[in-house]
Amino acid sequence: MEVQWITPMNWIMHRKRLLAFALKHGDKRITADSLKLFGRIDPAELAHPYSSRTAVAVVREGGRLLGLAAAINGGKDACLVIVHPDSRRQGIATLLLGSLRSKLGGLSCHVAADNMASISACLRAGMAAVHVVTGATGKPTLCFEGHSSAGAGIKPRIRRRR
Repeated sequence: MEVQWITPMNWIMHRKRLLAFALKHGDKRITADSLKLFGRIDPAELAHPYSSRTAVAVVREGGRLLGLAAAINGGKDACLVIVHPDSRRQGIATLLLGSLRSKLGGLSCHVAADNMASISACLRAGMAAVHVVTGATGKPTLCFEGHSSAGAGIKPRIRRRR
């Protein structure tokens, strides 16, 4: 399996197809705000991922889309990973998260505490849960961060409500 980066031209040509894939296979785990931000990515941001901290990656096999991941503003605005149900448990989510983390020099993701598959993928991609918040859906949500090797060694912390 190999990660392919979506270029500005790819985004213009395939944005609707990628958004449809996210809607169909996201199992209603991706927030409406994240999907909205994903659909509105400016192609110019994909031309300069290091400065915009925005990237979209896919994994395909024989032309078939197996998974996609996107980070907007390094994942601080949105981070999403979707893998086709027939292709899960093969390490695709981990591969995509690790690739985003490397390309952007670091990555942040928010994952609902009941989403064990995504929590596992974040951990396997070398990310750490650094705090817990109440997510957009009202669920406890783990905030993961993964930095490039230069930024390794982050200390987990838990934010408590007052």
